[in-house]
Amino acid sequence: MSTNGNGSNSFEHYVTELKETEEQKRAAAGRARVILAEAQQAGFNPAALRDVVRVKMETRQQAEAREARANAFGDYLQQLGMLADAPPQKPAKATRARA
Repeated sequence: MSTNGNGSNSFEHYVTELKETEEQKRAAAGRARVILAEAQQAGFNPAALRDVVRVKMETRQQAEAREARANAFGDYLQQLGMLADAPPQKPAKATRARA
């Protein structure tokens, strides 16, 4: 175990920093709950809001992978005849999206 030359002072620093970070996460989570409750009272769907935020935070590569999954999902529903006005189709070859 490395002490980086400072012994327990370094360890105490990490413990303090981690504790503060955990407290900040709890405070942020509490604030997020308040925001979602306010949004719900204003008529917005909290789950949809979380999804929108998650999409806005995606990298281009993550967005492309999500779109590929959504396309495959639509293809599968169409193959099962579960989309409106879409007869069942023969299954297509599986393709994997790289994440």
